[in-house]
Amino acid sequence: MGHTVTKRVTIVKGYLAANDIDKKKMKLCAAACERRLLELPDVPTGKEAGIVHFEMSTWFGLPATGETPREIVKRWNAEWLKIVAMPDTRDRMRKDRHPSQRVSILD
Repeated sequence: MGHTVTKRVTIVKGYLAANDIDKKKMKLCAAACERRLLELPDVPTGKEAGIVHFEMSTWFGLPATGETPREIVKRWNAEWLKIVAMPDTRDRMRKDRHPSQRVSILD
């Protein structure tokens, strides 16, 4: 009989596995993103690891109706950018393995 090597591959959200990653109970082989994560610079992207078409993304938004006045949207945007720039917010997002990229609809 030949030898069989069993490997387990699990796709997990970084924030769900953060504790195990930090304690070295789990090793990330690749990140499903276009660029390396700032929070996990030693983890290659899927492409770097040789996995073709291995990209996913998540985004969070503050929805508003199309009739919302632009001044209100600009105010929400300004407040949101202040919140995600706060050190405690950045630290929590980093701890939970959320990407630290700031995107504004007004950019």
